[in-house]
Amino acid sequence: MIEAYGGVESFYESFYFTSPFPLAIVRINKNRNWVNANYYDTVALYNATKDYMIQSLKETIELGIASSEVIILGKKNAKFIEKLNQEAQIFSNLIVLEHPRYIQQYRLREKELFIDKYMKALNQIS
Repeated sequence: MIEAYGGVESFYESFYFTSPFPLAIVRINKNRNWVNANYYDTVALYNATKDYMIQSLKETIELGIASSEVIILGKKNAKFIEKLNQEAQIFSNLIVLEHPRYIQQYRLREKELFIDKYMKALNQIS
């Protein structure tokens, strides 16, 4: 997708890529192994990280990052960012796209369709 946009330099000149919770979260699974976790895995974890996410996003925007439109990767992620945005009014328009891992894992045969979908969204806001 980045190559289709014109390459790494062109992409990152136009877009800032971050996470609503830019720190790592881990948990112990049923096999007693440490595994990655997401801020939205439980309501309690979301509630515990929500204020930090709002603060972090606002601080990022204060660096001069445009915030009128944001692309959210992943439908589950979007559900929680929409909720967060309703409270904090950070972004004007949220565009939701499938997460790249989902595409790679479950829809790889349709990769070109998703690249086209990403390109339409990126060109809409660039």
